[in-house]
Amino acid sequence: MRILIVTPIFSPRTGGPATYVWELAARLKKTDAVTIVCFSPQPKRLRGVKVIGVSEKGNFLSRQLNLARSVYSLGRKVDLFYIQGPLVVGFISSLVGRLLGKKVVLKYVGDEAWESAQIEGLTKATLEDYLGIPKTIKEYIWIELERLSLRIADVIVVPANYLKMILRKFHHLPADKIRMIVNAVEVFPATVKKKRWQLVVVARLVPWKNIDQVIKAVALAREKFPWRLVIIGEGPEEFRLKTQARRLKGDRWIIFKGRRSLRQTLKEVAQAEALILYSSYEGLSHTVLEALQLGTRVIVSDQPALKDLVNGYGRLVPLNSLKALAEMINSEDVIVEGAFEYVKRIYSWEKHLKTLEGIWSLQKKLQ
Repeated sequence: MRILIVTPIFSPRTGGPATYVWELAARLKKTDAVTIVCFSPQPKRLRGVKVIGVSEKGNFLSRQLNLARSVYSLGRKVDLFYIQGPLVVGFISSLVGRLLGKKVVLKYVGDEAWESAQIEGLTKATLEDYLGIPKTIKEYIWIELERLSLRIADVIVVPANYLKMILRKFHHLPADKIRMIVNAVEVFPATVKKKRWQLVVVARLVPWKNIDQVIKAVALAREKFPWRLVIIGEGPEEFRLKTQARRLKGDRWIIFKGRRSLRQTLKEVAQAEALILYSSYEGLSHTVLEALQLGTRVIVSDQPALKDLVNGYGRLVPLNSLKALAEMINSEDVIVEGAFEYVKRIYSWEKHLKTLEGIWSLQKKLQ
Protein backbone atom coordinates (compact mmCIF):
# COMPACT_ATOMS: atom_id res chain seq x y z
CA MET A 1 0.00 0.00 0.00
CA ARG A 2 1.12 3.57 -0.68
CA ILE A 3 0.73 5.66 2.49
CA LEU A 4 1.21 9.38 3.11
CA ILE A 5 1.85 10.17 6.78
CA VAL A 6 1.45 13.83 7.74
CA THR A 7 2.87 14.82 11.12
CA PRO A 8 3.49 18.16 12.88
CA ILE A 9 6.92 17.06 14.18
CA PHE A 10 9.48 14.46 13.20
CA SER A 11 12.96 13.37 14.28
CA PRO A 12 15.38 14.85 15.30
CA ARG A 13 12.72 16.68 17.29
CA THR A 14 11.38 14.85 20.30
CA GLY A 15 7.81 14.21 21.34
CA GLY A 16 5.08 11.62 20.95
CA PRO A 17 4.22 12.16 17.24
CA ALA A 18 7.89 12.29 16.21
CA THR A 19 8.78 9.06 17.99
CA TYR A 20 5.62 7.28 16.89
CA VAL A 21 5.93 8.16 13.19
CA TRP A 22 9.63 7.24 13.09
CA GLU A 23 9.03 3.83 14.65
CA LEU A 24 5.91 3.21 12.55
CA ALA A 25 7.58 4.11 9.24
CA ALA A 26 10.67 2.02 10.07
CA ARG A 27 8.37 -1.02 10.27
CA LEU A 28 5.97 -0.18 7.44
CA LYS A 29 8.74 0.34 4.88
CA LYS A 30 9.32 -3.43 4.78
CA THR A 31 5.94 -3.99 3.11
CA ASP A 32 4.55 -0.58 2.08
CA ALA A 33 5.63 2.55 0.20
CA VAL A 34 5.76 5.26 2.87
CA THR A 35 6.05 9.03 2.43
CA ILE A 36 6.25 11.44 5.38
CA VAL A 37 5.44 15.16 5.31
CA CYS A 38 6.32 17.18 8.41
CA PHE A 39 6.85 20.71 9.63
CA SER A 40 10.63 20.79 9.79
CA PRO A 41 13.33 22.48 7.70
CA GLN A 42 15.77 19.59 8.19
CA PRO A 43 14.02 16.34 9.12
CA LYS A 44 16.16 13.30 9.86
CA ARG A 45 16.41 10.89 6.96
CA LEU A 46 15.00 7.39 7.29
CA ARG A 47 16.38 4.89 4.79
CA GLY A 48 13.70 3.48 2.52
CA VAL A 49 11.21 6.25 3.36
CA LYS A 50 10.64 9.53 1.54
CA VAL A 51 10.71 12.34 4.13
CA ILE A 52 9.69 15.87 3.08
CA GLY A 53 10.12 18.84 5.40
CA VAL A 54 7.81 21.85 5.11
CA SER A 55 9.10 25.31 6.02
CA GLU A 56 7.81 26.81 9.27
CA LYS A 57 8.66 30.36 8.26
CA GLY A 58 5.93 32.96 7.98
CA ASN A 59 2.52 33.21 9.60
CA PHE A 60 -0.09 30.50 10.13
CA LEU A 61 -1.65 30.98 6.70
CA SER A 62 1.64 30.80 4.78
CA ARG A 63 2.68 27.66 6.68
CA GLN A 64 -0.64 26.00 5.88
CA LEU A 65 -0.32 26.92 2.20
CA ASN A 66 3.18 25.41 2.12
CA LEU A 67 1.81 22.27 3.73
CA ALA A 68 -1.11 22.12 1.28
CA ARG A 69 1.24 22.28 -1.73
CA SER A 70 3.40 19.42 -0.44
CA VAL A 71 0.46 17.26 0.59
CA TYR A 72 -1.32 17.82 -2.73
CA SER A 73 1.75 17.03 -4.81
CA LEU A 74 2.60 13.85 -2.91
CA GLY A 75 -0.97 12.84 -2.10
CA ARG A 76 -1.95 12.25 -5.72
CA LYS A 77 0.30 9.18 -5.83
CA VAL A 78 -0.83 7.42 -2.64
CA ASP A 79 -3.71 5.17 -1.59
CA LEU A 80 -4.33 6.62 1.85
CA PHE A 81 -3.60 9.58 4.15
CA TYR A 82 -2.64 8.90 7.78
CA ILE A 83 -2.75 12.27 9.58
CA GLN A 84 -1.29 12.91 13.04
CA GLY A 85 -3.62 15.35 14.72
CA PRO A 86 -6.74 17.35 13.80
CA LEU A 87 -5.50 20.95 13.70
CA VAL A 88 -1.82 21.79 13.09
CA VAL A 89 -1.61 19.44 10.09
CA GLY A 90 -5.09 17.94 10.22
CA PHE A 91 -7.33 20.59 8.70
CA ILE A 92 -5.40 21.21 5.49
CA SER A 93 -4.30 17.59 5.03
CA SER A 94 -7.77 16.12 5.49
CA LEU A 95 -9.23 18.75 3.13
CA VAL A 96 -6.64 17.95 0.44
CA GLY A 97 -7.23 14.24 0.96
CA ARG A 98 -10.93 14.67 0.41
CA LEU A 99 -10.37 16.84 -2.71
CA LEU A 100 -8.12 14.12 -4.15
CA GLY A 101 -10.67 11.44 -3.39
CA LYS A 102 -8.34 9.60 -0.97
CA LYS A 103 -9.28 7.75 2.17
CA VAL A 104 -8.30 9.71 5.29
CA VAL A 105 -7.42 8.12 8.63
CA LEU A 106 -6.77 10.68 11.36
CA LYS A 107 -5.06 9.98 14.66
CA TYR A 108 -6.41 11.97 17.61
CA VAL A 109 -4.07 11.90 20.61
CA GLY A 110 -5.15 15.18 22.17
CA ASP A 111 -7.23 18.30 21.69
CA GLU A 112 -4.96 20.75 19.88
CA ALA A 113 -7.38 23.68 20.20
CA TRP A 114 -7.37 23.37 24.00
CA GLU A 115 -3.60 22.87 24.06
CA SER A 116 -3.10 26.07 22.03
CA ALA A 117 -5.40 27.99 24.38
CA GLN A 118 -3.43 26.71 27.39
CA ILE A 119 -0.08 27.67 25.88
CA GLU A 120 -1.28 31.16 24.96
CA GLY A 121 -2.72 31.69 28.45
CA LEU A 122 -6.30 31.95 27.20
CA THR A 123 -7.59 29.35 29.63
CA LYS A 124 -6.65 27.42 32.75
CA ALA A 125 -9.72 25.18 32.56
CA THR A 126 -9.47 21.42 32.23
CA LEU A 127 -10.16 19.99 28.79
CA GLU A 128 -13.69 18.89 29.65
CA ASP A 129 -14.57 22.20 31.30
CA TYR A 130 -13.02 24.13 28.41
CA LEU A 131 -15.03 22.37 25.74
CA GLY A 132 -18.22 23.25 27.57
CA ILE A 133 -17.69 26.99 28.08
CA PRO A 134 -17.92 30.06 25.77
CA LYS A 135 -14.80 30.90 23.74
CA THR A 136 -13.13 33.91 22.16
CA ILE A 137 -13.48 34.23 18.38
CA LYS A 138 -9.93 32.92 17.96
CA GLU A 139 -10.64 29.83 20.08
CA TYR A 140 -13.96 29.25 18.31
CA ILE A 141 -12.15 29.20 14.95
CA TRP A 142 -9.57 26.71 16.27
CA ILE A 143 -12.26 24.35 17.50
CA GLU A 144 -14.34 24.58 14.33
CA LEU A 145 -11.29 23.85 12.14
CA GLU A 146 -10.52 20.90 14.38
CA ARG A 147 -14.09 19.61 14.14
CA LEU A 148 -14.12 20.03 10.38
CA SER A 149 -11.06 17.79 9.98
CA LEU A 150 -12.63 15.24 12.35
CA ARG A 151 -15.78 15.21 10.24
CA ILE A 152 -13.86 14.89 6.96
CA ALA A 153 -11.82 11.89 8.15
CA ASP A 154 -13.16 8.47 7.24
CA VAL A 155 -11.82 6.89 10.43
CA ILE A 156 -10.44 8.43 13.62
CA VAL A 157 -7.89 6.44 15.63
CA VAL A 158 -7.47 7.10 19.36
CA PRO A 159 -5.02 5.45 21.79
CA ALA A 160 -7.25 5.66 24.89
CA ASN A 161 -10.91 5.33 25.90
CA TYR A 162 -10.76 8.77 27.52
CA LEU A 163 -10.13 10.39 24.13
CA LYS A 164 -12.95 8.39 22.57
CA MET A 165 -15.24 9.81 25.25
CA ILE A 166 -14.08 13.36 24.42
CA LEU A 167 -14.84 12.85 20.74
CA ARG A 168 -18.28 11.37 21.42
CA LYS A 169 -19.41 13.77 24.16
CA PHE A 170 -17.94 17.10 23.04
CA HIS A 171 -17.34 16.76 19.31
CA HIS A 172 -20.50 14.68 18.73
CA LEU A 173 -18.91 12.03 16.51
CA PRO A 174 -20.56 8.65 15.91
CA ALA A 175 -19.07 5.69 17.77
CA ASP A 176 -18.59 3.62 14.61
CA LYS A 177 -16.23 6.25 13.19
CA ILE A 178 -13.79 5.96 16.11
CA ARG A 179 -11.37 3.07 16.55
CA MET A 180 -9.21 2.61 19.63
CA ILE A 181 -5.72 1.30 18.99
CA VAL A 182 -3.26 1.54 21.86
CA ASN A 183 0.18 2.87 20.99
CA ALA A 184 3.20 0.60 20.90
CA VAL A 185 6.64 0.69 22.50
CA GLU A 186 9.64 -1.55 22.27
CA VAL A 187 12.25 -1.18 24.97
CA PHE A 188 14.58 -3.81 26.35
CA PRO A 189 15.25 -4.24 30.09
CA ALA A 190 17.83 -1.77 31.36
CA THR A 191 21.34 -2.80 32.31
CA VAL A 192 22.44 0.59 33.70
CA LYS A 193 22.87 1.24 37.40
CA LYS A 194 20.31 3.33 39.25
CA LYS A 195 21.41 6.75 40.53
CA ARG A 196 20.41 7.00 44.17
CA TRP A 197 17.98 9.84 44.94
CA GLN A 198 17.46 10.75 41.28
CA LEU A 199 14.03 11.51 39.79
CA VAL A 200 13.18 12.27 36.18
CA VAL A 201 10.46 14.13 34.30
CA VAL A 202 10.21 13.67 30.53
CA ALA A 203 7.65 15.98 28.95
CA ARG A 204 6.96 19.00 26.81
CA LEU A 205 7.30 22.04 29.05
CA VAL A 206 3.66 23.12 28.79
CA PRO A 207 1.11 24.15 31.45
CA TRP A 208 -0.93 20.94 31.70
CA LYS A 209 2.15 18.86 32.57
CA ASN A 210 2.21 20.65 35.96
CA ILE A 211 6.00 20.53 36.18
CA ASP A 212 5.91 23.54 38.49
CA GLN A 213 3.98 21.42 40.99
CA VAL A 214 6.46 18.57 40.60
CA ILE A 215 9.31 20.96 41.46
CA LYS A 216 7.46 22.15 44.58
CA ALA A 217 6.70 18.57 45.65
CA VAL A 218 10.33 17.51 45.23
CA ALA A 219 11.37 20.52 47.32
CA LEU A 220 9.05 19.23 50.06
CA ALA A 221 10.37 15.68 49.69
CA ARG A 222 13.94 17.00 50.04
CA GLU A 223 13.20 17.94 53.62
CA LYS A 224 13.61 14.21 54.30
CA PHE A 225 15.88 12.89 51.52
CA PRO A 226 18.43 14.52 49.12
CA TRP A 227 16.48 14.10 45.88
CA ARG A 228 17.67 15.48 42.54
CA LEU A 229 15.26 16.20 39.70
CA VAL A 230 16.24 15.81 36.04
CA ILE A 231 13.86 17.52 33.59
CA ILE A 232 14.06 16.45 29.93
CA GLY A 233 12.11 18.41 27.36
CA GLU A 234 11.58 21.85 25.91
CA GLY A 235 8.64 24.16 25.50
CA PRO A 236 7.06 27.54 26.27
CA GLU A 237 7.17 27.02 30.05
CA GLU A 238 10.97 26.67 30.15
CA PHE A 239 11.79 30.23 31.25
CA ARG A 240 9.13 30.23 33.97
CA LEU A 241 10.25 26.86 35.32
CA LYS A 242 13.91 27.88 35.40
CA THR A 243 12.94 31.07 37.22
CA GLN A 244 11.01 28.99 39.75
CA ALA A 245 14.04 26.69 40.19
CA ARG A 246 16.32 29.65 40.92
CA ARG A 247 13.82 31.04 43.40
CA LEU A 248 13.88 27.71 45.25
CA LYS A 249 17.70 27.67 45.13
CA GLY A 250 17.48 24.55 43.04
CA ASP A 251 20.67 25.08 41.02
CA ARG A 252 22.24 22.00 42.61
CA TRP A 253 19.26 19.67 42.60
CA ILE A 254 17.20 20.62 39.51
CA ILE A 255 18.87 19.80 36.20
CA PHE A 256 17.27 21.00 32.97
CA LYS A 257 18.62 18.86 30.13
CA GLY A 258 16.48 20.20 27.30
CA ARG A 259 15.99 18.10 24.19
CA ARG A 260 17.58 14.65 24.22
CA SER A 261 17.64 11.84 21.68
CA LEU A 262 15.46 8.81 22.35
CA ARG A 263 18.51 6.78 23.33
CA GLN A 264 19.72 9.45 25.77
CA THR A 265 16.23 9.85 27.23
CA LEU A 266 15.81 6.12 27.83
CA LYS A 267 19.17 6.04 29.59
CA GLU A 268 18.10 8.87 31.92
CA VAL A 269 14.79 7.10 32.66
CA ALA A 270 16.59 3.82 33.34
CA GLN A 271 19.03 5.50 35.74
CA ALA A 272 16.34 7.29 37.75
CA GLU A 273 14.71 5.84 40.82
CA ALA A 274 11.33 7.14 39.66
CA LEU A 275 9.66 8.81 36.70
CA ILE A 276 7.04 11.45 37.55
CA LEU A 277 4.23 12.48 35.19
CA TYR A 278 1.81 14.75 37.06
CA SER A 279 -0.30 15.89 34.10
CA SER A 280 -3.86 17.14 34.33
CA TYR A 281 -4.41 15.69 30.84
CA GLU A 282 -2.85 12.87 28.81
CA GLY A 283 -3.73 10.70 25.86
CA LEU A 284 -1.31 7.81 26.07
CA SER A 285 2.18 8.40 27.42
CA HIS A 286 4.99 6.50 25.69
CA THR A 287 7.35 7.60 28.46
CA VAL A 288 5.34 5.88 31.17
CA LEU A 289 5.32 2.61 29.22
CA GLU A 290 9.06 2.90 28.58
CA ALA A 291 9.73 3.49 32.28
CA LEU A 292 7.72 0.40 33.21
CA GLN A 293 9.74 -1.68 30.77
CA LEU A 294 13.01 -0.21 32.04
CA GLY A 295 12.27 -1.15 35.64
CA THR A 296 11.82 2.43 36.87
CA ARG A 297 9.19 3.25 39.45
CA VAL A 298 6.33 5.30 37.96
CA ILE A 299 4.40 8.02 39.80
CA VAL A 300 1.52 9.61 37.87
CA SER A 301 -1.53 11.79 38.46
CA ASP A 302 -4.87 10.04 38.85
CA GLN A 303 -6.05 11.41 35.49
CA PRO A 304 -8.31 8.78 33.78
CA ALA A 305 -6.04 7.91 30.85
CA LEU A 306 -2.99 7.52 33.12
CA LYS A 307 -4.94 5.39 35.57
CA ASP A 308 -5.90 3.04 32.73
CA LEU A 309 -2.36 3.07 31.36
CA VAL A 310 -0.43 2.06 34.48
CA ASN A 311 -3.08 -0.56 35.33
CA GLY A 312 -1.81 -1.11 38.85
CA TYR A 313 1.87 -1.14 37.85
CA GLY A 314 2.42 2.50 38.80
CA ARG A 315 1.43 4.72 41.70
CA LEU A 316 -1.42 7.25 41.44
CA VAL A 317 -1.47 10.64 43.18
CA PRO A 318 -4.40 13.10 43.26
CA LEU A 319 -3.92 16.29 41.29
CA ASN A 320 -3.18 19.53 43.14
CA SER A 321 -1.90 17.72 46.23
CA LEU A 322 1.76 18.58 46.72
CA LYS A 323 1.86 16.86 50.10
CA ALA A 324 0.55 13.59 48.64
CA LEU A 325 3.04 13.76 45.77
CA ALA A 326 5.95 14.46 48.14
CA GLU A 327 4.90 11.56 50.37
CA MET A 328 4.71 9.22 47.38
CA ILE A 329 8.19 10.30 46.26
CA ASN A 330 9.53 9.51 49.72
CA SER A 331 7.64 6.24 50.12
CA GLU A 332 9.66 3.03 50.25
CA ASP A 333 7.91 1.71 47.21
CA VAL A 334 9.05 -1.15 45.02
CA ILE A 335 8.61 -1.92 41.34
CA VAL A 336 5.50 -4.01 40.81
CA GLU A 337 6.43 -7.38 39.38
CA GLY A 338 5.23 -8.13 35.89
CA ALA A 339 5.41 -4.54 34.54
CA PHE A 340 7.75 -5.46 31.68
CA GLU A 341 5.57 -8.39 30.60
CA TYR A 342 2.42 -6.28 30.88
CA VAL A 343 3.75 -3.62 28.49
CA LYS A 344 5.17 -6.19 26.09
CA ARG A 345 1.86 -8.07 25.95
CA ILE A 346 -0.54 -5.12 25.56
CA TYR A 347 1.53 -2.47 23.80
CA SER A 348 3.40 -4.48 21.17
CA TRP A 349 4.17 -3.18 17.70
CA GLU A 350 2.96 -6.45 16.21
CA LYS A 351 -0.51 -5.94 17.65
CA HIS A 352 -0.58 -2.23 16.77
CA LEU A 353 0.41 -2.79 13.14
CA LYS A 354 -2.02 -5.66 12.65
CA THR A 355 -4.97 -3.55 13.83
CA LEU A 356 -3.89 -0.39 12.00
CA GLU A 357 -3.24 -2.15 8.70
CA GLY A 358 -6.62 -3.88 9.02
CA ILE A 359 -8.30 -0.46 9.14
CA TRP A 360 -6.25 0.79 6.18
CA SER A 361 -7.02 -2.29 4.06
CA LEU A 362 -10.74 -1.96 4.72
CA GLN A 363 -10.69 1.72 3.77
CA LYS A 364 -8.81 0.95 0.55
CA LYS A 365 -11.46 -1.62 -0.42
CA LEU A 366 -14.18 0.96 0.20
CA GLN A 367 -12.46 3.58 -1.97
